[in-house]
Amino acid sequence: MSDFLLSNNSAMIWILAGIILAISEFFVPGIFIIFFGIGAIFAGIISLFIDLSFVIQIFVWLISSLLTILIGGKFLKNLFPSTETFEPPSDIDFYGKEAKVIRKILPDKKGGRIRFEGTEWDAICMNEVIQKGSKVKILSRNNLTFIVEKFH
Repeated sequence: MSDFLLSNNSAMIWILAGIILAISEFFVPGIFIIFFGIGAIFAGIISLFIDLSFVIQIFVWLISSLLTILIGGKFLKNLFPSTETFEPPSDIDFYGKEAKVIRKILPDKKGGRIRFEGTEWDAICMNEVIQKGSKVKILSRNNLTFIVEKFH
C-alpha cells in the first residue's frame, strides 16, 4: 500500500480530494472547506513533480491549507467587508422599553424569557408571576438577564 501512496497515483488522489472538498463547499455554510481543497490540490501538484513520502505529502497539505486559510481569509475579508458592527445594548437603550414574554417569568428565578427587539433574553421579575404572552417593561439588566415588571 505504501508503494501506491508513493506513486503518482497519490498525486491524483490529492487532486481529486481537493476537487471534492472544493465542490463540498457549496453544500456547507461558510467559506472554509475550500481552503483545505486548495491545499490538497497543491499537495497533489507538488507530488506530481517531486517524489514525496506520504508523511511529507500530509505536511505539504497541512501547511498549504494553513497558508490558504490565512491569505484567502484576509483576501475575502477585504473583498466582502462587514457593513454592520454589533454593539450590545447599553442600559440606556432598553430602560423602560416594552418586551413580550415568551416563557413564563417567575419571581427571583431564572428560566423566564422575553423577546426584545427581535432577540430572546433571559428575564426575571421581583414580585409576581408573569405569564407567556404578557407585555413587560424592562427595569434593568444584570449581565444577560433582564429584570422586568408587568406592563400596567
